[in-house]
Amino acid sequence: MKTPIGKKPAALRPARRHQYHLLSVLFLLLLIFFFSSSLAYSGGFHWLPTIQLKSEYDDNITFDNDNEISDEVFTCSPAVTFSYLTERSSLDGSLAVDILRYFDESNLDTEYQRYRVDGSYQLSEKFRGDASAGFIKDTTLESELDETGLRNYRQDRRRWNLGGGINYQMNERTSWQIHYTYGKTNYDGDENVDYDSHTVVGQLNRLLDNQRDTVTLQPYYNYYDSSISTVNNYGLQAGWNHVFNETCELTVFGGARYTHTKYRRHFYQLAFVPYPVFILDEETETDGNWGGVANILLRKSAERWSATLDYSRDLSYGSSGETLRHDRITGRFNYRISTRLRAGFTTGFSLSKSDDQYSDEDSQYYHFSPNLNYNLTENHRLGITYTYAHMYDKTLSKNSKYDRNRIWITLTFRFPHS
Repeated sequence: MKTPIGKKPAALRPARRHQYHLLSVLFLLLLIFFFSSSLAYSGGFHWLPTIQLKSEYDDNITFDNDNEISDEVFTCSPAVTFSYLTERSSLDGSLAVDILRYFDESNLDTEYQRYRVDGSYQLSEKFRGDASAGFIKDTTLESELDETGLRNYRQDRRRWNLGGGINYQMNERTSWQIHYTYGKTNYDGDENVDYDSHTVVGQLNRLLDNQRDTVTLQPYYNYYDSSISTVNNYGLQAGWNHVFNETCELTVFGGARYTHTKYRRHFYQLAFVPYPVFILDEETETDGNWGGVANILLRKSAERWSATLDYSRDLSYGSSGETLRHDRITGRFNYRISTRLRAGFTTGFSLSKSDDQYSDEDSQYYHFSPNLNYNLTENHRLGITYTYAHMYDKTLSKNSKYDRNRIWITLTFRFPHS
């Protein structure tokens, strides 16, 4: 993975610890878990506290292609989900904290935070408004790998999201909606580039006479802005959803996009003012191209099993300030062996390639993760999961293929209202 011009990769550094804030959040969650069960249900308000303990072995904790380091990791994850429902409004969300502690590499100790809230309000018989907000504090190693298919230098990341929209039901079979989302992503250190994003998505839906098929027209616009680049991405997709029966459903989207990117290149040049001196200068380069977008989702369930297969092709924005063509296939399968015992797996394969002529990202990423879960009681679950991940980074001159093995045991406690 390359870094922006003029920036060099830094060695792993200790994560910044906001101890007082974390302790306050953890204390509040523990109070909810153990002392508020009598309030867990009040009218239309519901909440469910959980806590998960995870013990993990990882043979390549930074997913490095050269310097593989193995370690054991302990994670404590308290969380609360909540919902509120009335005749005209709904609200749901979650608060979650992951506290990671490494046995040897204590400089990697960190805390993840994930907060989310979504709401809607029925403005009239045909109009409904919705809004959402969220905050994530995590590291690039896991999050950027999932979002872009690229392995980045491990660095703390903070992301804010805020959005809202309008839905209009024209008649029983036709509806339209428009939604706007603002995002802000900040990274600690200099290896990655902070950026803002704006997304506007419109959608027109029509249910056909057979009551099984829905056709959709979806225009959208993405805007990304950082110190490295500014991206305008325009797209249009047509979609079709078909319900075969109560247990099988297929959704297909396909279309085209046009992307215009302006890159800012910084360099030093010699100037005489009136004596010789090097000054920082900037030049811009632009690139425009067309591309295809697609999404195919198939869901199937039976009495004892369920399966999902998903393919997508879209444009991603990398943390080094460049656009990427990202193809991804993911699959999920779950099987109920007995009343208490369940088995399953998740798998995925992605291709990530630069979408412009000024960078040369080209990676293939694959992962496979079987799991086994046993319900000790109705609210206590024991699980074991193994994950194999493999990366092929074609931009590396040596050690371009490398992998990672992880295995962990989890114990999950739910605290529902009695």
